[in-house]
Amino acid sequence: MKKKLLISLGCSFTQGNGIYKPVDNVKDIKQDTEDFNNLENQSIEYMLTLGWPSQLQEMLGYDYLINFGKGGSSNGESVRRLFDVIYKDNLSKFDVTIVLLSTFTHRIGFYRNYQPTTFQWDTEVMNSYIKDITNPRDFILDTIFYIKVLSEFCNNRNYKLVCGLLDGEPIDFYEKELKDTNVHLIKTPIQHKFEGEFKSIVEWDPHPNENGYKIMASTFANEMKEFVGQATTYHKITYNHYKINKITFFNNESNPLHEQ
Repeated sequence: MKKKLLISLGCSFTQGNGIYKPVDNVKDIKQDTEDFNNLENQSIEYMLTLGWPSQLQEMLGYDYLINFGKGGSSNGESVRRLFDVIYKDNLSKFDVTIVLLSTFTHRIGFYRNYQPTTFQWDTEVMNSYIKDITNPRDFILDTIFYIKVLSEFCNNRNYKLVCGLLDGEPIDFYEKELKDTNVHLIKTPIQHKFEGEFKSIVEWDPHPNENGYKIMASTFANEMKEFVGQATTYHKITYNHYKINKITFFNNESNPLHEQ
């Protein structure tokens, strides 16, 4: 039986932002400071192991997780980041499921200095782009295009593809546009705004903590377990984009994911 591999794509809500290493002054740390940058760097493993992708991995019994989530990413950047790493490796020895938590559709992605990147509000590139957009649905259609590209990619490789939408997105419109694809669209909006015991301990941070991410993981699990199956025994091994070198990762024979 093939080992089960889960690949997650998305922005900071997929990376696990909002989960931080316990430190004495965490509530007092200010945004855009050296102290916060240091805290964020020290918290990468906490984000990886307690975010929704890792909790979903445990709920459904995936042996391996590669979490490509990266703060600030557009959906286009997520797809580019995935392709840059795995396009030449068919991962045929794994039962592969790709889960995209679609991010905010106003973000646009390009390559810059050979790296996928994203432009957001109040940048020259973004402002020029917005001037020519007359219908807000055009932003959504751009995201749907990338989902369709992923769908064809997964169909050719016998991967399963699951897509979730943040609450507030027009699910009916996505259903209509994706009805002829193999995308398993999560019909329940993925909640991402939390308060109280579900919100990050850093007061100004809008992301959830591990409790909030558990709710997000449960929404995915409840609507995809019949589609992907659920294992009762598995080995839990996780990676994120900080650990993956797109040139050497799958060619490293000591790596459990190395193609034999």
